Amino acid sequence: MNNTEKYVYTVYQKKSFSEAAKNLYISQPALSSAIKNHEDQLGYKIFNRATSPITLTPEGNVYIEYLEERLYLEKQLNERLQSINNNFDKKISIGGSKSAAFTIIPKLCSEFHRRFPDVSIKIDAGEGGPESDLFDKLNRGVLDFVISTNVDTHEYRTLLLKQEKYMIVMPKNYPEAEGLQKYALTFKELSTGEYPPEKEITDWSLFKNIKLFKPAPTTKTWKTFSHFYKITASEPCRIVHHHKLDMQYNLMKEGMGALLMPQNSIIEKGNNEESLYYFDVKLPGNLREIFLVYKEDSTHSPCVRDFISLAKEMYPQ
Repeated sequence: MNNTEKYVYTVYQKKSFSEAAKNLYISQPALSSAIKNHEDQLGYKIFNRATSPITLTPEGNVYIEYLEERLYLEKQLNERLQSINNNFDKKISIGGSKSAAFTIIPKLCSEFHRRFPDVSIKIDAGEGGPESDLFDKLNRGVLDFVISTNVDTHEYRTLLLKQEKYMIVMPKNYPEAEGLQKYALTFKELSTGEYPPEKEITDWSLFKNIKLFKPAPTTKTWKTFSHFYKITASEPCRIVHHHKLDMQYNLMKEGMGALLMPQNSIIEKGNNEESLYYFDVKLPGNLREIFLVYKEDSTHSPCVRDFISLAKEMYPQ
């Protein structure tokens, strides 16, 4: 309802130009002039000014019915929009199928829950399907966020959370490990990324007798580091579901082989393991970026905006 329509409806309610003018905080002449101009544009009179109190003309009755229908529809619209906003405030959904997501999602969601305990959080770990399924859900609005390392930054809005390397971890009592001892990083060095440059291994042949768990040839990890995997000994056993990092890590701890895995995943699982060695091997393409991914049209939700703000706070760049 625009200002002129509001003027008309107020005069109808008050049945007086003077009372309506007081209610609208304008002068009576200005109000009378505005309504007369409006009647001239419509081509008919709304009010019968000869009566006291003021009454409606037949055309005026139809016009007021029209205004009241408008008011009703506007009220319904506002109620529905408010309902949508309230629902946004109560739920959020996030997905991720990579090891990076499995370490970051619990941290983000636990802190978000602490700050916003009334918000429902749905987590999709992407079990049983490729990561593209998660992005399909993001596109359809089923998910608000995806945490991923493989993102088209032109198609989506992204927030860089972390950068990390792939490192090698193996038990200290593993055969051939003793010859690599001088290159081993402490857990603190691994966590901070601060260690002498001479500890970075550039000679891949040092690992020619080390049995590494090898990922499936179709994975990005294999495609990125295939040259390095090929110079190491054959894997000690084949993991059918290569993405089960927990299984690989536990097998490695039991002495079944060494494991090339993301730095942050080692930090999360290692818990300052004194029985393990950590190695930084200079590998091409060995810098992984971890993103919080979302669509621009989802940011009208207050809950989504709060989650993005929290992520920026917890993972400043």
